Amino acid sequence: MMKELNLAEIKQIQLNILKEVHDFCTKNNLRYYLGGGTLLGAVRHKGYIPWDDDIDVMMPRPDYLKLIEKYKHSGNNYRIYSLETHKNYYYPFAKLSDENTVLKEYSNNSFEMGINIDIFPLDGLPADIKESNKHLKEIFRYRKIFTLKSIKSSKTRGWFKEIILMVSRTLLNVYSIQYLLNKISTISQKFDFETSDFIACTVGGYGYKERCRKEIYANTVLLEFEKENFCSIVGYKEYLGNLFGDYLQLPPVEKRISHHKYEAFLK
Repeated sequence: MMKELNLAEIKQIQLNILKEVHDFCTKNNLRYYLGGGTLLGAVRHKGYIPWDDDIDVMMPRPDYLKLIEKYKHSGNNYRIYSLETHKNYYYPFAKLSDENTVLKEYSNNSFEMGINIDIFPLDGLPADIKESNKHLKEIFRYRKIFTLKSIKSSKTRGWFKEIILMVSRTLLNVYSIQYLLNKISTISQKFDFETSDFIACTVGGYGYKERCRKEIYANTVLLEFEKENFCSIVGYKEYLGNLFGDYLQLPPVEKRISHHKYEAFLK
C-alpha cells in the first residue's frame, strides 16, 4: 500500500527536483531560469506563493532540447518527460518527475508520472508586433482546441454547457491530441531564440503577456527560493511586470487559491 503525501511533503519533493535541475544545468552549462508564479514567489515571498503548489522553470529552446537529450541518460530516480522522449506524452512542455512517487491528477490526462516540476521552452518572436501577434494567435488557436479536448466532464458544470462541450469534442475529433501538440511545438520553434529580439514562452499560461525583450534574458542572477538560491533572468522586474502588473501587490483574498487538483503517493 502506498503512503499518501501531504502538501508539505509534496513541496519538498518538488524542491529537490528543482535542485536537481539546477545542479544538472550548472554542470552541463545549460541556461535555466525560475519562471511564472515560481519567480513571483521568489521575489515576493522568497519561496512558494503561500497558496501555490507547483514549480515552473524556463529554458531557451536550444538548452531545453539539450537537457532532454542529455538527461534521459542520467540514470537516477528522476526522469524527463517530453514530446521528444515519450510517444503519448500529453503536454507541449517537459516535466522532470520523481519516479519514487505517483501523481494522480483529476483530469482527462491518463499519462502517468510522479511528482514533477514543469520545464517550459523559450522561443523567439518576430520584431514586428503585428507579425508577433499573428504568430502567437496561430499557436493559441491550436492550444485552445487542445484545451477543449482535454476538459474533464463535470456534474457541476450544468447540462447545457456539458452538451456544448460534448458537441464541440465530437466536431474536433478530426484533431488528435498528438497532432495538436506536435503542431504547437513546431510552430513555436519557427523563430530562433538566439537571433530574435523578442522572446516568449509560447506554451505558457499568460498569453500575449509572455512577449518580452531579449535583453532581459541576457544574464542571470541568483534569487532565494525556500532558503536555496536558484537562477533568474536579470530582467525579472520587467518580466513580472508584463505578466502580473503590480506584482508586489497581493491579490484579493478570494483569489488566493490553488488551481491544481491531485493526490500524490510515495511508492
